[in-house]
Amino acid sequence: MKKKKKPSFKGTHDGGIKKSTRMIRSCTTCKKRKVKCNFEIPCDRCILRNEASSCTRERVIVNGYLVDNSDTKELKFSQENEVLKLKIRELQDTILKLKTQITGVSPPKSEESNEVIKNDMMISKIKHAKIKLIPESNWFEYSSTISSLKKGLASGAIFDNTETDLHNFDNNSEEWLSLKTNKYLSMDAEDIKAKCWLYELSKVGCIKKSTCDLLIKNGLKFSYLYNTFDKEYFMTYYNEYWNDESVHNKHIGERYSKPASTYIFLAFMYSLMCLGLYHCTEEQLEQEDISDEDCDTLSKGLFSVVIECLYRGRFLQHPHYFTLQTISLLRILACFLGGNVLFNNLFCISLFIANKLNLQKSENYLKRNTFWNFLQNDWFDDHDRYPLTDPKSYESLPLPEKWLDVEKKILNWDNFYLLFSIEASKIKNKYYMNHSDLSLELLKRADMEWRILEVEVFRDLDTFSRKDYPNTSVEQIQLIKYHTTSHIYVELLQVNCMMSAFLSNQEWFDMCYFTCYYSANEVIDIFLSNEFPINMKIYAFIIEHVTSSSVFLLVDCLLRNLTFRKQKKVTSKAFKVLSIFKSFKCTITGAIRGTYVINRLIKLLTQKHTTRKFSTSVHTTADYNFTSENANLMKNENIASSEESSIASSEEEDDQESLGENDMPLYYSTLSGVPNQNTQSMESQVFDQVNTVPPVTEAYPETLSKQSDIHNTIMDILEDSGWSKFLISLDDLS
Repeated sequence: MKKKKKPSFKGTHDGGIKKSTRMIRSCTTCKKRKVKCNFEIPCDRCILRNEASSCTRERVIVNGYLVDNSDTKELKFSQENEVLKLKIRELQDTILKLKTQITGVSPPKSEESNEVIKNDMMISKIKHAKIKLIPESNWFEYSSTISSLKKGLASGAIFDNTETDLHNFDNNSEEWLSLKTNKYLSMDAEDIKAKCWLYELSKVGCIKKSTCDLLIKNGLKFSYLYNTFDKEYFMTYYNEYWNDESVHNKHIGERYSKPASTYIFLAFMYSLMCLGLYHCTEEQLEQEDISDEDCDTLSKGLFSVVIECLYRGRFLQHPHYFTLQTISLLRILACFLGGNVLFNNLFCISLFIANKLNLQKSENYLKRNTFWNFLQNDWFDDHDRYPLTDPKSYESLPLPEKWLDVEKKILNWDNFYLLFSIEASKIKNKYYMNHSDLSLELLKRADMEWRILEVEVFRDLDTFSRKDYPNTSVEQIQLIKYHTTSHIYVELLQVNCMMSAFLSNQEWFDMCYFTCYYSANEVIDIFLSNEFPINMKIYAFIIEHVTSSSVFLLVDCLLRNLTFRKQKKVTSKAFKVLSIFKSFKCTITGAIRGTYVINRLIKLLTQKHTTRKFSTSVHTTADYNFTSENANLMKNENIASSEESSIASSEEEDDQESLGENDMPLYYSTLSGVPNQNTQSMESQVFDQVNTVPPVTEAYPETLSKQSDIHNTIMDILEDSGWSKFLISLDDLS
């Protein structure tokens, strides 16, 4: 019997069995569970099951060759999908919050609004039920104001706009030069600055070894935000210096008595001590017998001593790695004490020294980290300066190590925040560093890049922070989480605010308003949260984030004519922010500036609301010292207004709310002496403190009925000409 010939198939082997060369693109987890995989890397099923880090693909081998089945496009689409999912969840949470607020004020007018709120896929329709749009005639003032909030705050803090006060420029930018106390006047010197310097020098010279150890310990404790120096090497040098009996006077003196290298070391030591002073707790300050006045004097004195040690060490003539480490810490301290102009000058010098020492070519990872730290500062910081380097020139420079092991299972937490800062600086420098080249497309790309970075950062924090790391503390991860979260949200707020210059009224409220509102509230809520201790909130850029978010919410209330209940919620948060600003022991210029700006915006909001309700003229800031007769008159007007409002129709009730005795603005209820149930709350308690802001000579417009008047007044507050007068009266805030 003739055997049948085995069929031959094209592409088969000798056995006649067909062997497919198709790549198996399903991930290992989905293949084992026999479920459909969407072929993404990582796939959505693994992401939903919180196993994205373990989502792997089987290797494909064809004819003895390993086929690379990774697809960068799929990875990009996966990240974009995750970003969109996160954005949808944010919008859902925001809608639910707004729904709760709306239902607390007035019930929905139709069933359609309820359906819009419940339907997560119809987010574009929420504008009809939730947002009160700006009239088209006022949209230009609104968009131009919110898009320039950060720029106005920055310029107002750096210089004074009035030509008559240019002689106060040093006071506006270098608050570390002045002291609150007058005890320095007793020092024997020719001029006031010399007396101030000798007084600070005497205070620093009296610091004991135990106090130095405590301050150094606190400074090193939070140094992992900027992993640029070897702690063990410094502590060895530090202990040898204090144990050296040949050095009688350990501190800096009036005269040159130490080698240049010793002064460079002392500059770094004093900068760590100054940073540690800001992180001292109440118990530690009491233990070392450091009063509030000493905190102010020591912080400014240590900062001044650091600068003096750098000069005495001839840091330009003898470039040293300690110099660069000191300038890295001076960036933080300059933001505390307002030395913006000084730091910009030192920063230019630091880049020169770093290139002279060839840090970018060094094999020491700490030196490369130091160079990366300077680069990210240069690409991100736009306060009265321009970038000095081009990111394209350093594309080949290796980044700091993200992982401690080859398998990439243990994160290097010491470099985590530095890596985040590098990515953040690249986004800003690439898309919206130069305001003259802004476009809607660039801002949209920046928004997407920030959301992708947000997903990646939160994924790492959620995945790896639960594991036990021998070289990492819970406090370190907590600080990194707080700073990265605040940084991301405030940049999303800024980018979406700048989009208003390129969008119409309806388009911006549909696309960007919820992001701005949610981001601003998140920054403030995290700052007010008890989850993070007070020493994590003192950093200048954190205070800048909170100030910018508070200013946005207050300006939004001013320009959109929101109801009083909504305004009260915003002002309540603002008062809580001010209470924390006032709780700082050491001088923080950003907190003083934030107190000043937020307080004036609250007053403007109160004036505007009172003008709209009672049709009275708006007083200047100096006219707020009400007498008892004014208080009783206002109280009677409030009662009459309440009776008239009760007769109004229910449709106008939301826009024309009455001001009863218990609903009066906190400003009036505190100053006028009118009884209020909230007088014992945090808001009313702190107002007595923040109300010490000195009056300004410029009066607000007599009427704020025009939107342009409000816009001009807001910008006058942000770029305020009374800032120099305020700095002269800093003693009144103590």
